[in-house]
Amino acid sequence: MCANANPGPEARSAAADETVVGLPGPEVPPAPSLAELLVSRMIVARKVLVTAESCTAGKLAHLISEVPGAAKVLEGGFVVYSKQAKMRLLGVQRQIIADFTTVSEAVARAMVANALERSGADLAIALTGVTGSEPDENGNPLGRLHVTAGLPDGSRIHRHCEFGSLSPDVLTHAALQMALLSALELLGRPKTGTSPSPRRT
Repeated sequence: MCANANPGPEARSAAADETVVGLPGPEVPPAPSLAELLVSRMIVARKVLVTAESCTAGKLAHLISEVPGAAKVLEGGFVVYSKQAKMRLLGVQRQIIADFTTVSEAVARAMVANALERSGADLAIALTGVTGSEPDENGNPLGRLHVTAGLPDGSRIHRHCEFGSLSPDVLTHAALQMALLSALELLGRPKTGTSPSPRRT
C-alpha cells in the first residue's frame, strides 16, 4: 500500500514522492533484474552512476557491479554507515542530522546532492534506513528507509518506506528494489502495463 507524500523542494521533473507501506508487491521484479535493466539503460544513454549507501553498506554498488557491462556505467560508491562518515565523506551537514536524524528524507537528499557533486556522475542513488535487527538510537523503527535518486539538473525521486519488522535479508532486498526502481523511474522508463511499481492505494 502506498500514500502520496508531499514533494520536496528538489523534486522537479520527476514522479511524485511517495510513502511505501509494506514490502514491494509481486509486480516488482527482483533486485538483480532491476539492476540489469538499469545498467542497460545507462549504457545506451552513455551515462555513469554513483551510489551513496548507509543501511545497505555497499550492497547496491556490488549488485550493480555484477551485471555484465557495469564497468561502463558504475563510477563508484560511498559507503557512509555512521553519522561521522556521512558528514566527513559526503559533507552532510551536522545540523541536518541533528534536526531530522540520519534516517530521513533530508539526509537522503543531501547524500544524493553531495554524491553527484563529488563524483561528477550523471545519476546518484542514496539509501539510509534501519535494516538490521532493532530500531536505531533515535527511535526509527526497523524497516524504515529513505531512498532518493537524483540527476545533476536537480530532478529527484524520493521514497519513504515503512517495510515493517522483518529479517535483515528481506529488508535489504526490498531496499535495493526501491532504490533501483526509483533510479529507473527517474531516467524516464516508459510507464506500461508491465512496468514495475510498488503497491498503491
